[in-house]
Amino acid sequence: MVLTQRNFGGSLSTPSQNASFLPGFPDISKPAQITSILFKFLAVLLTVGVLFGCKTELMTEIFLRDILDVAETGESVSFPSRLMIPISNKDNCEKDRAKILGVLDRYATLKFLNCESLKGEMFDAMNVEVETLITKGSATPVQGLFGVALVEQDGKLVLQARLSQNVDRAVKELDDLYIMTSVNLNELQVRITINNDTRQTRQVSVDSAFVDGQPVDESAMFTLKRRGAIELKPSDVRTRAMVQTRKARIATVAL
Repeated sequence: MVLTQRNFGGSLSTPSQNASFLPGFPDISKPAQITSILFKFLAVLLTVGVLFGCKTELMTEIFLRDILDVAETGESVSFPSRLMIPISNKDNCEKDRAKILGVLDRYATLKFLNCESLKGEMFDAMNVEVETLITKGSATPVQGLFGVALVEQDGKLVLQARLSQNVDRAVKELDDLYIMTSVNLNELQVRITINNDTRQTRQVSVDSAFVDGQPVDESAMFTLKRRGAIELKPSDVRTRAMVQTRKARIATVAL
C-alpha cells in the first residue's frame, strides 16, 4: 500500500502592485516574498512525495506443520503477519498510530508493535502485527485483511495468498484521512518465509518470485531439510495479480 500525491490542478498567479490584502494575511506582492512562499510550498510537497512514495510491506512466516495440519483436519490455523507502514517521523508515532490503527482495527485483529527509525531513508516505519488465517479450500471467505488458502491439486498443496474485501474498505478510509494523497495498493511489497518445522525433508516449488534474493522465473523445486527455510518475494506481476484478483499462488508443497 502506497500513498501518492493528488493533483488538484490550478495555478499560482502574481497579484498586481495595487492589490489589497485582508488583515492578518501576508503581503505576497513582492517577488522576494513570493519566492519564499513558493520555496516553502515546494519543500512541503517534496516531503509528502518522498514519504508517501514509500511502499508498505507485508511480511509473514508460514510453517509447513500448520499447512499439513489444516490440509488433514480442515480446521483453520491462525498465525501473525507483520505490516510495515511508512510514517513521516518516529517522533509522530502516537499521532500516526491513532489515525492508522483507528481504521485497521475495525477490519482485523491486530496489535501495535512499535515505530522505528530507518537509517538512510526519508521516512520511518510503524510495525503492526495482523492475525492471518490458513484455511482449507478457496471458497472459505477471508477473515480480517489477509489470508492463506490451501488448494489440493494432483497430490500437492497449492498455497494461495488472498485479500479480503475489508482491504478495499480500509484503503478507502485511509484515503479519506489523507487529503493531499491517495492510497494505492499496487505498490504493496510482500515477503514470505516458508519454514520446514516437520520431521521430514520437504519439496517446495516456486515461480515468478525472488527466492533468497535470487530471481526465479519458471517453476523451480527447492528442497527444505528439517528446520530449513526459504524467503520468497513475489514478482511485481504476481503481487499486482493478488491485488486485482484477490488471490495469487505463493508456492506448491509436495505431500
